[in-house]
Amino acid sequence: MRGGLLLLFSPAVVGGEFGIVIRVRLDGLFKLLRKLAVERWSHWGAYPGSTDFPLYDRILGIQRIAMSSMLSPTVLRRIQLNGLKTEDKEPVTVAEVFRTLTDGVWSDLPNGMPKEGKRTVPSSIIRRNLQRTHLKDLTGLVLGEKSSSVFGGGSSVPPDARSLARMHMREINKRIDATLNDKDATIDETTRAHLEECHERIAKVLNASMQVND
Repeated sequence: MRGGLLLLFSPAVVGGEFGIVIRVRLDGLFKLLRKLAVERWSHWGAYPGSTDFPLYDRILGIQRIAMSSMLSPTVLRRIQLNGLKTEDKEPVTVAEVFRTLTDGVWSDLPNGMPKEGKRTVPSSIIRRNLQRTHLKDLTGLVLGEKSSSVFGGGSSVPPDARSLARMHMREINKRIDATLNDKDATIDETTRAHLEECHERIAKVLNASMQVND
């Protein structure tokens, strides 16, 4: 499990190198596809209105399945229970899952003091898409249902997971704020718009969570 997390959400994969590898590997295929006639027959496997292969959507789909699974209340609760069942001296913890995801998905933003000197904030469509998905999943945990049962369980969010989700959203917001206010950082217009939107969304979620769940 620990190895799978690192494989799917390492900074190299999230940062766009995954997309670069795909572009290199499929370069020959794309050359062939550009020469083929477009299929106009409408059926369940076709995408009417577009002749382009939705590459970015497919990449996000793969990563979204893994992330949504790891951050689902059921899986998080199972990870907690496995700590009691396993004989492993260092079992995977809920905190480790959150840390691996945050550090991988948001590795383009400094955690702590920004680096000295001029720098360009790295970004890509793959990274921005995954960051939006990560925030949606964290939002679901922060604003998710609390257990109405005396014994807990069900599909409710584990209290520790809710606390961790809120903490990581605060940390991400601090990273975004530090990056946007860093005079030495060069941020392209699309990335700046994305970060500002994320900053606003996080602020609204944290404010709402204090009112709804507390």
